[in-house]
Amino acid sequence: MKNLKKVLALVLAVVMIMSVVTVASAKTYTDVKATDNYADAIDALSSLKILDGFKDGDNYSFKAEDPFTRAQAAKIVAIIHNAATNGKIQDQDAISALYTNAQNNKFVDCNNSWALPFINYCRITGLADGMTATTYEPNRYVTGVQFLKLMLTTLNFDTAKEGYTGTGWDVNVLNRANEVGLTAGLADGWKAIAPITRGEAAQVLYNALTKYLVEYGQLVKNNYVGDHYKTSFISNEQVAKSGFTLAAKMGISIERATDDFRRPGYAWSYGSWAAFYMDKPVNSYTTAVTMCDILKNDMKVPENKTTAVNLNGWVNGVTTGTGATQIGKLIGGTAGSTALNYYAVDGFKYTEYNTGRGTSVTLQHQPNKSCQVLTSNPFTKHIFGGQGDLTQVFATEDGWVITTIHSFLAEVTAVNKSNKYTHAVGETANLKVWVAMNNDTPVYTELDAIAKTTTDVSFAKGSKVLVTMSLKDTEATNKNGQSVATIDYGQAAAIDVAASESKIGKLTGASDINYTETVSIDGTKYNTNCRFVLGKDSAMNIVNNGATYTFYFDSYGNVIGRTANTTAASYVVMDRIYGVHENGKFALKADLYDLDGKAIEGADVAIAGSFAEAKDAYDKAGSYSGTPNWNYPTDNLIYMVSAHNDGNLVNSLYSYTLSDKGVYTLTWVGDATSADIYADTLKVTYGVAYGRLNASFAHTAKMAY
Repeated sequence: MKNLKKVLALVLAVVMIMSVVTVASAKTYTDVKATDNYADAIDALSSLKILDGFKDGDNYSFKAEDPFTRAQAAKIVAIIHNAATNGKIQDQDAISALYTNAQNNKFVDCNNSWALPFINYCRITGLADGMTATTYEPNRYVTGVQFLKLMLTTLNFDTAKEGYTGTGWDVNVLNRANEVGLTAGLADGWKAIAPITRGEAAQVLYNALTKYLVEYGQLVKNNYVGDHYKTSFISNEQVAKSGFTLAAKMGISIERATDDFRRPGYAWSYGSWAAFYMDKPVNSYTTAVTMCDILKNDMKVPENKTTAVNLNGWVNGVTTGTGATQIGKLIGGTAGSTALNYYAVDGFKYTEYNTGRGTSVTLQHQPNKSCQVLTSNPFTKHIFGGQGDLTQVFATEDGWVITTIHSFLAEVTAVNKSNKYTHAVGETANLKVWVAMNNDTPVYTELDAIAKTTTDVSFAKGSKVLVTMSLKDTEATNKNGQSVATIDYGQAAAIDVAASESKIGKLTGASDINYTETVSIDGTKYNTNCRFVLGKDSAMNIVNNGATYTFYFDSYGNVIGRTANTTAASYVVMDRIYGVHENGKFALKADLYDLDGKAIEGADVAIAGSFAEAKDAYDKAGSYSGTPNWNYPTDNLIYMVSAHNDGNLVNSLYSYTLSDKGVYTLTWVGDATSADIYADTLKVTYGVAYGRLNASFAHTAKMAY
């Protein structure tokens, strides 16, 4: 570009850089987390060695909240200009070595500045002037609107033609900066008139690198009739995109792309380095959200407007004309393949018009307010996502993108570590993933769990983990060409694996009447994840109220699974149980063993849990040596002589809670010989155990262990 030198000169007052150290990535900064504002921008610019941090002993910090100065700007200007001129980012030391001679510097206030080589570079190459003939004012701060102005001039916008001088220049700058997307990703509440911080400047520079340089010219318009021109004229001068982004001039490749869940962003690469950075969403939800809320909160369509927003895969929702048929190579597809305008669930895009599959999604306020209603089914047309799903809304150049990502509970069934025979294969772990449940009947029926493989081997066999899965194949297609009617998670790829928090507690209530469903544990109510599959039937069954289980949670605190209590420290095996009279009251005693074989003799047992209906077998005649009447097992009698009590109560496994007074509440945990280790449908209490199990009760201490 012939004007590149001229426009880059203006960058000097506002572009940011702070020190002279080189850091491989923003992830090495002790004060920058992946979830922080501007983390992606800091990571990208650090990885490209355009932007640096501060060395603190053996660590590095970035100081994103600090303002930056003209001295710091000189360094970034020199790097950008040199790279844009040569098509390659040069090592900053190479630039510094050529311009270290202070005798050539006319700015007397910079002779002792660390930025002197870069200030010299900018002065000698004509990129920058001082504040006066002999001063540069290297420590002067730059405001946000000044920075935006110079980023616009970096993209070749002409200061005079665009009104970036004189009255109202700041308004003109802000309008254009918002229009071209330079302010995208800045935190809410940032102030354009305040000194720009290092983090904010990193985000604006990141945005500028993705934008096209512009050119000014006049368009020749012709009125063509037959084989000759009837009239022609030249239009007024106008600005248009050139064929290069600022990054492309510097040798950096930046392409529009989406991640595994079809969230839009940019794929960056330079040499051997490559990374994907997701766009900042307009909003994120972790509960079911109605179309009404998205229209009002995110798309700014008021309730009294029935304007339809079409997520149909076309550019800006266009459905007719050339815009609908000539999409072009927007994100790696061919004409008619894809555009950034759709709804996707776990990477399954609901618009695949190039293959004739899929369906469009229309958001529109309804006069009857049906667009606002949450139903028991969180997957109806006007609902996006469900409880525990991550639903995100993005504004793109082609329209709106909405994505939903489910969390699934899984168990690690095998960990395949490398050895001298398998090192070439790579390490993997096998997963059993609980995906779906049949909710059409009063009984919740788990559908078959599916098997997956992951390269994450950081979790031990038997661990319960959270898994996300993707149905995306290419930018244009879903996995194996699946359509809406045949979504099959068996074909999905496991993407992320994370630990699932767990809690052992007593089930004290549940509700599936309304959405969101809830489960109470030890008296505290928790919402359930919309993919609560494992153990849901027992959690929702009132007969299990008071039973102790292990509950698993998703990343947002929703219950996503339930199993029998599997913590050895919370189990005992009963050796014998008998009734006693203490202080004129009937009470229970038991001899127990923990699973390490330690005896607990004469333990006090609460009349609760499996023994909630225990009755005194001491008869009116004062006899307690009789034989139980098996014809009336529901009497739930406990005799003073332990041998007279139901033999099925002993050699059996119980979970327990222990009160502050040392009283055990015992809950029978099920038949250890069951083929399904998660089954607890055999709700057995003493006295009726024999009849319920038809003499098949074989839960011995050895088997329990």
